[in-house]
Amino acid sequence: MSAFLKTVVEAKDLHEIEDFVNRAVGPSGLMLFTRFNIGDIIRKERGPSSPHILRLVGNPLIVKQMVVEVC
Repeated sequence: MSAFLKTVVEAKDLHEIEDFVNRAVGPSGLMLFTRFNIGDIIRKERGPSSPHILRLVGNPLIVKQMVVEVC
């Protein structure tokens, strides 16, 4: 995550960001950008029978394209 943020800040253009991301994707073109296991936090308070909640965030280039299509 810190390497990605550094790359975004230091990139001269979108092409540099795309190169960085494309080196990190798997053969499917997908990648796990970050994951937030909110369930672990809830279970600290409520115990092991609490819900398992996991939020996955993927390829930022795909997300960028989704935003471009909507805007």
